Amino acid sequence: MNHKLGTTQYEFDIPDSFCGIWDVFYMISTNPNRARMGRLFAAIIGLTIKGAKCPRYSLSDADPIQYGGKMQEWLQSQNISPVEVLTVGSAVFQFLSEHIATNDEVETAGNF
Repeated sequence: MNHKLGTTQYEFDIPDSFCGIWDVFYMISTNPNRARMGRLFAAIIGLTIKGAKCPRYSLSDADPIQYGGKMQEWLQSQNISPVEVLTVGSAVFQFLSEHIATNDEVETAGNF
């Protein structure tokens, strides 16, 4: 999917590794407060943005909150507002949600 951040048009796509995405989805499922949600949406931007020289996620740390904080700092340095982070992060979350297998899909694949 394509979306503008600030004045730059970026492509957002499923990353090579889904581990970081799962980390974010698991944290979102805990009903986080607004501060954590902001960091999680910043993290999801960082995990899916193509062609940007932003911080990289550490799969060994498995800490999307910490990574989201690093991404918030990077996004701020790019003059991206918190509201824009929430808007774009939400759109990317929705995009990824459509690509994650549902329980029914997993059962169907397992019972072929």
